[in-house]
Amino acid sequence: GIDMNRDALALRTPEASILKSVRDTYNTQWAYSLHDQEPRYTVGGTGKAAGISLLAAASDWELSVTDIRRDTMRLASCIAGYVQRIIPGQIGRFDDAYEPRAFGDTLHAWGTRSVLIESGYIPRDRHKETIRKANAIAILGSLYHLANNRLPSDDVYQTIQVNRKYYSEYIFKNAAITINGTHAENQDVAFHIEHDPDIHSQTVYFKLYLTELGDCAPYAGSYIFEGTNLQIHFSVDQSVTSGLPKVDDSANCEIRGAGKRIVIKDGVPTGEPEKIFSNLLI
Repeated sequence: GIDMNRDALALRTPEASILKSVRDTYNTQWAYSLHDQEPRYTVGGTGKAAGISLLAAASDWELSVTDIRRDTMRLASCIAGYVQRIIPGQIGRFDDAYEPRAFGDTLHAWGTRSVLIESGYIPRDRHKETIRKANAIAILGSLYHLANNRLPSDDVYQTIQVNRKYYSEYIFKNAAITINGTHAENQDVAFHIEHDPDIHSQTVYFKLYLTELGDCAPYAGSYIFEGTNLQIHFSVDQSVTSGLPKVDDSANCEIRGAGKRIVIKDGVPTGEPEKIFSNLLI
């Protein structure tokens, strides 16, 4: 019931205490902070999904670039060089807003150079096979540079664009919208995927969540559909909402087009949109 990455100060969890103890025992100089990042980020405004995002976290409210943080930027530059060979143009930079309870930020305050590696998304790689490969190669390569004291300057890190939250899995352009049977004009609709792991079957499923209903012009997507007969019918519980589908909630709707249809209930679709509406892909 506790977010361990907000436990670096209170150390309420045994895992946080162990991590702090190991760092103190060995006076750890370098660390890799590995995370998953939801598949909704683009590299700046490029429209490309952020496959790997890096961060040399701040250690104070002023976002000071200390010697320790500068060293971390150099390590991040080295990592970026390797990642660029595998997923060119899909490296983002995570927002460096200071979070004193997070381990990445606090490790810097403790004297450890900790580079954050966020594993995000690239189109049509839902199980992150390519991203895992990029992680392995980048970490091994950068360890080699560390061992030989051959880290580059921080120049590459400084040029990495900051992430923006403008990526979705599916975008339906100019669809005729109804909400509980009432016509709501033609609008764009975007859906993003979220991982839904089942610990019993040890299987990862994917659910669709509503990203945006309205003007989706800024959004990039893995699959974009457009057709004169696209219809999306939303079901909304009006007793607990404004009467509009809630963004970031699991999707509940029916999509029709080209004589075919799918139903999405609690985020689970009855088919794969890219296959069912393949003739509407643009």
